Amino acid sequence: MIDATGPFVDRMMLRGRSRRHSNVLKRSLMTHAGSSPPTETQSPRRNARRRLRRFFRTLLVFPYRLVLLCWWPILGLTHRPQTKKHILFCFASEMMLPHARHVADLIRDDPRFDVCFAAHSVVRQSDTTGKELADKLGARHVTYTLARLRWWDLIFYPEHIGADQFHPGIDKVHIQHGYDSGKLFGGKDLRYDPRKVLDKNGQPKHTRIFESSLVTRDKAVAQCPALKDRIAVVGDLGADWMQTRQHNRNKLRQEHGFAKTDIVVFVMSTWRSESLMETIGAELVEQTNTLLDQYRFVFSTHPNHWQGEYAKTNSWGQFLAGQSKPGFTVIRPDDEWETFAVIADMAIADHSSVGVKFALLEKPLIFIKRRPDLTEPGTFGTRLYEALPHLDTPSMLDQTIRQALENYPIDALRRISQEINAYPGEATSRIKAEIHQILDIPPS
Repeated sequence: MIDATGPFVDRMMLRGRSRRHSNVLKRSLMTHAGSSPPTETQSPRRNARRRLRRFFRTLLVFPYRLVLLCWWPILGLTHRPQTKKHILFCFASEMMLPHARHVADLIRDDPRFDVCFAAHSVVRQSDTTGKELADKLGARHVTYTLARLRWWDLIFYPEHIGADQFHPGIDKVHIQHGYDSGKLFGGKDLRYDPRKVLDKNGQPKHTRIFESSLVTRDKAVAQCPALKDRIAVVGDLGADWMQTRQHNRNKLRQEHGFAKTDIVVFVMSTWRSESLMETIGAELVEQTNTLLDQYRFVFSTHPNHWQGEYAKTNSWGQFLAGQSKPGFTVIRPDDEWETFAVIADMAIADHSSVGVKFALLEKPLIFIKRRPDLTEPGTFGTRLYEALPHLDTPSMLDQTIRQALENYPIDALRRISQEINAYPGEATSRIKAEIHQILDIPPS
């Protein structure tokens, strides 16, 4: 159970929040503490066992790295092209599953491909096991330890970490998992940060990086010329999926319990201290409770608010789950975000890349008010924020929604959204063409 008077709330107070917001958060957490997850208590015995496990793990890692050092040169010399292509998807967190699944769906049924999955050990942000992730992906599970000893014809990564953990001669493709929101971590936009995309010799880690925008590609190459021939603008499978389902929007609404006349407001949050949930989340939820006779609300927050180490002290997912009621829907990490984006009439977002993704639907998008230095100037996220309406305070929620429904700058939204996805409806054919070219095989 979350301690409503403990360090979780105290830390919120110290992050520069107003006294009023801190009191609202405390009251809200006290009210709904019964539905919140228990916090882990770290006993001295448990900490000692953890240190002991880490020590033995370190002892095991050294000989394994020595084996890789000796084996990889042999592997590179002895592997031979085969008729069946062995494809590996590799990531650590369940939040990357939807991005990988879009690509896996394109090749899984091709008899020329053996599609496998390994959960890499660089980061563990998911409580789901590697076998469970493989089943959800529709791929054969292999352990990360054995995967690194094999030759693969192609490895897909929906995140930038881990590409240097396999034989350098293997082709590797990075799947776009976010848009050019400009969100900064440690003062850096990490999507094309050289530390993420280049190896220690300054060479690209990936054979291809899938990107949806020509504008973003040109900017990335200007900042990192080594990526000139590596970024392939292929459109976006998730965006195409949403656009296709827009034609069946009323059916989707009916299937999920929404009437044609409902005004559905989609509220979306990223994670960390400046996110929507961690700044005005509790107060905004409280405000929605007064408006359920006029609107239907759908809340979605970052997977790191649901599971993993961060969620143990910032369990906003469980907080939202405790609020669920008629008119107030909560999306969990394994729900299809795109479905609810299609269902919604409008959205409220912070500086998350999902706000940029929602803009592709060209429906009213409102941003919470934030500091300008949270995103990089000139990115889609910053440009949208500067051009579109803001929610100044949670108390102005009803007024802001009404204004957006009556008089919204849709032309400004469209001008920017058309640059986000360069090839609407073409992602499937373009991605397949890239895969066939890398593997040097004819189209299926």
